[in-house]
Amino acid sequence: MEVTTSIKGSCHCGNIRYEFRPVQAPADLPVRACRCTFCRKHDARYTSDPGGRLTLTIGSETQTARYRFATRTAEFVVCRNCGVLVAVLAEISGRTHAVVNLAAADGFDLDQYEAKAADFSGESESQRRARRGRNWIADVTVVVEA
Repeated sequence: MEVTTSIKGSCHCGNIRYEFRPVQAPADLPVRACRCTFCRKHDARYTSDPGGRLTLTIGSETQTARYRFATRTAEFVVCRNCGVLVAVLAEISGRTHAVVNLAAADGFDLDQYEAKAADFSGESESQRRARRGRNWIADVTVVVEA
């Protein structure tokens, strides 16, 4: 399938930026609100498209936190300078998968989307990895500029 659009986003200061090119039309993208305490505190709204592509660009690695908690199977990419949660990365079968936080998207009207509450607390580690492998963006490039 052909990539149809581009959604760009960043943290507030611009240290962490993304360009997400989903195959699905933006109106058809799932929007999830994870109910874990970390995501709730950030009011994150995630989306992904397994057929899409993501380029995550990090201006300064020293100003970027890669936070892991609970099962430690995912890295929450947060700017140390402005505090914005931009994306979540996970290694699955030797490949990086990701979801992006639409709350960090530029010019994206998040109010048009109803975020579906998601609670993954009952998943085993293998179930979690399998779900991410099916649903998350599988074509991910991370570029570190400095």
